[in-house]
Amino acid sequence: IETRMLVLTGYREFEYAQKAVTYKVFDYLLKPIKSEEMTVVLQNMGSEIKKDRINSNMLKMMLDQESAARKLSSQKLVRSMAHGKMSENDRESVSNLLSIEDGKINALLVQIEHIEQGNNDVTTAMMVLLEAAEKSFEECGFTHANGYIEEDAYVVVFVNSSWDEIETRSRLKRCANKLRARIKE
Repeated sequence: IETRMLVLTGYREFEYAQKAVTYKVFDYLLKPIKSEEMTVVLQNMGSEIKKDRINSNMLKMMLDQESAARKLSSQKLVRSMAHGKMSENDRESVSNLLSIEDGKINALLVQIEHIEQGNNDVTTAMMVLLEAAEKSFEECGFTHANGYIEEDAYVVVFVNSSWDEIETRSRLKRCANKLRARIKE
């Protein structure tokens, strides 16, 4: 919370007023003061507080929108990668996004069956599945898990690993089993 200061004093020394300016005092009023003058100063202070709150709220909204745009952009990059439609620049962006080391990445594709398309339950189930999948992979020791939801009731999760192929496959199977168990809960 930002504070506004108003100095009401009987001292006319310029040094006091000058010092008040260095402390970013909203206003410096000398006694005796008229009620109209005080009313104007307090109204101006209130207006400034309102403007600051509005600006703060607008900044928060802009930051939220920027965050949402970044998330959407990263989801588009990951989708492009899943479908093999990426430029070299996109590959670099995905590598940075997913913190891929040594270019080793694996993908798991999960389909939700027996749910009507266009139903809110589909979206909810897919979000729960995505969250569960990302958590399962992290619990299995993968350095990064990042997924997205496809329109056809698919969840795709990409994971980065530094293990050899045999160890990676073993851990992927273990994670898939953990995910199945989570889904059944």
